[in-house]
Amino acid sequence: MPRAALLAAAWLVPLLAPPSPVPKESLKDLLAEAEAKSRASKPLEAAALYGQAIALGHRNGDLLQEQEAAEAFLRFYAGTDGDGRREAAAAALAKLDAKRCGAFVSAPLLAGEVLLAEVAKGDGKLVAEAAAVLGWHARNARSGAAIAATASFAAAVKEARGGDPSKAALPLNEVLDLAVEQDWTDLALAAGAELAVLRLKGGDAAGAAAAVGSAAALISPKTERRHLEFFKELSEVRLKDAPEAVLKPWHDAMGYLKKDAPGVGAPDGGAGGDAAGARRESPFGAAVKPGAKTRVLATVSRTKEGFDLRLGWDPKFRSAFAHPPGVRHVTEGGLTLAFADRSVSARAGDPVLGNGPPGADSQPAPGRAFYRLARGETWTLHRDGVVFITR
Repeated sequence: MPRAALLAAAWLVPLLAPPSPVPKESLKDLLAEAEAKSRASKPLEAAALYGQAIALGHRNGDLLQEQEAAEAFLRFYAGTDGDGRREAAAAALAKLDAKRCGAFVSAPLLAGEVLLAEVAKGDGKLVAEAAAVLGWHARNARSGAAIAATASFAAAVKEARGGDPSKAALPLNEVLDLAVEQDWTDLALAAGAELAVLRLKGGDAAGAAAAVGSAAALISPKTERRHLEFFKELSEVRLKDAPEAVLKPWHDAMGYLKKDAPGVGAPDGGAGGDAAGARRESPFGAAVKPGAKTRVLATVSRTKEGFDLRLGWDPKFRSAFAHPPGVRHVTEGGLTLAFADRSVSARAGDPVLGNGPPGADSQPAPGRAFYRLARGETWTLHRDGVVFITR
């Protein structure tokens, strides 16, 4: 069987049947074997084992197990790139529950990340598989508007690439409009480029320029360099033969940028009162202990101005702050959350105070579960590691 077919089959495993039972190996054994496969230059086998280790934490409802497995996978994943990264994602996803929104690694978000990379690359070999992983979330109210929009985008791209292109224009327009409205820059740029390609194939250069213009409306001197580089890749691959008039809205938007426009923004090394010092059990550690009464660890709501954070173990706690440049860490009671653009992720949980927060990130790490939020939506992290997005 060709390698591409094998990869496609790997993506479909969690969808054609319930996830395979995780063997009884310990987390330590799985991670050791994954690291050995990685050292032996067998990245797909390593990725599958890392996925199996993450799935073990998910199945056990053990947030600390999930974190340990996820951090090992993310270190490995960051060391891959291009085709290798997408293939590693496919191998890991085959071991995960496609329906679960995880705290540190999430199947629909990982599929969405690969989808955007596939759209930028242009060959689309894993678009159908990404659409299959995301499909269930289009109908699940607790997955949130952004994941549902990504699922709709995946289905539309699948139609545009090899199905019925006439069925793609309307959903692409809807995704583009929603992404622009909610300031989801990367999704807007991808949808705008894909819609422009579809319009050009139909001979509608004006419609293609309008699609690029809608996405370019989000570009400003505050736009982070990773988004500009993403659209540069899109334009060089997907729109390489587009007339200048189609790309003019993008070039005009870029003209407003100053030479000293921000890159990834100034990283924030964390906020809150958990600096290194006397070691004692953290409120987070108490909340995730077996038998603890706290079910919800934290909630984050997206407001008009930014984010509103609350903690499950302290009903009186509330912290509100603006959307950050780059990545901002907020550490409270041993739990560190990361914020980037209009998204939030669980960054780390430490059962012991005194270790200090994790190091700063200059940009969202590949594979980490950053959940985009629409205005008025709330991200809820449960003690078993399940994430819900509700309005």
